Amino acid sequence: MADGGLHQSAFSFDVRTLIGRADFLTAPCNREAVAMIDGFYESGFYAGVIYGEKGCGKSHLSRLFAEVVREKTGADTVFLTAPDLIEAKYAVLEIIPPVDETALFHCLNDFKNRG
Repeated sequence: MADGGLHQSAFSFDVRTLIGRADFLTAPCNREAVAMIDGFYESGFYAGVIYGEKGCGKSHLSRLFAEVVREKTGADTVFLTAPDLIEAKYAVLEIIPPVDETALFHCLNDFKNRG
């Protein structure tokens, strides 16, 4: 046989999206982001920035952050991407106290400045 008797089999596997904590591999390149997420509540600083190249795990980390928020606070979270807010011509926010008035002011001011 010209191919040396080798035969390649094709397998069909289901594709699963893995977004849970157990599915995330902590590595040197993302260790600080994971530590920020794990320790956000105890730190008293409730915001963070996750950045990186396309496909590096930003969305996965963001979903983990939302999961940790729910676990630590019992609060529901709304997952919005920066483009959701940046590209929105109009936004409707239902404000339920307590609210960080300074953060809300900056958010609304940004929408006003965009015209």
